[in-house]
Amino acid sequence: MSQAGKSVEAQKGLEVRASIRPHSLWEFYRFSYVLGLRSLSRRHAKSVAALFLEPCNYWRNIEIPAVLNHLRVQPGEHVLDVGSPKLPSLFLSHRVGANVRATDLFPYFFEEYSHYLARLGKPAGDGGYQMEVQDARSLAYPDRHFEKAYAISVLEHIEDEGDTRAIREIARVLKPGGVCCLTVPFASRYYESTISKELYYRKPVDGKPVFYERHYDSEALWRRLLAPSGLRVEKVEYFGERWISFEHLYSSFPRLLRILLAPWGPLFSKMFLYRLREESSGTAKMALVVLRKDDVSRS
Repeated sequence: MSQAGKSVEAQKGLEVRASIRPHSLWEFYRFSYVLGLRSLSRRHAKSVAALFLEPCNYWRNIEIPAVLNHLRVQPGEHVLDVGSPKLPSLFLSHRVGANVRATDLFPYFFEEYSHYLARLGKPAGDGGYQMEVQDARSLAYPDRHFEKAYAISVLEHIEDEGDTRAIREIARVLKPGGVCCLTVPFASRYYESTISKELYYRKPVDGKPVFYERHYDSEALWRRLLAPSGLRVEKVEYFGERWISFEHLYSSFPRLLRILLAPWGPLFSKMFLYRLREESSGTAKMALVVLRKDDVSRS
């Protein structure tokens, strides 16, 4: 392609991206409320109640709008959700018009989201939204299949070298020019936390706790995720808490109080969570990364 042709194509791409309206947290909550009203049923009362009370939790109120807006998904694009909270995937399919593969290691969400799809007038397995069991460490998709991919607080939970294997798989299935956005816990120094109860597919053996998640620092983020991906780093953003550790305080509240406070979640997130400057990343608790797969044919 000539240099002039590249410039014209690049300009068109910039115009398309500029025309994509950003998604607000309120838009996402409104979608959840409408979905809840359409999905009312005794059988799914608990999950529908969650659509009204807490579409996003404390950190997701920051993560989900940020991920959606960094991805800039367009109608008709093929999008891969890697083990993330599932409501954003349905939002992208129903509101944006993307072709979404909603995946996880277990089919825990299949029945619930089949119900939502039916109430939205879309049969399960519809081309615009497909639910699949996939292991992020070994995705069953061909190379260069998706324009966009995302993992919201997922990779940190994959034990051993699973996070590195997963990011390599995500890079493999991205098309040239494709974008990946992910969020992970962050800390001034890398550490791993464990849990003493059954978690997903892992159970404590002989009373020994099992791996729960990593908290990356800058070195671990680069070594375990960014460098192995082979993708170009477009952006790294850091988020933390101001004034107090409200997350820790909130988790200490009795369950009934947390339920009563759930509708006020967006207010708490706005009050206590904020984006940090890079030089202040040492106090960050979450990192958001945007990666792009370069089109080598244009080099």
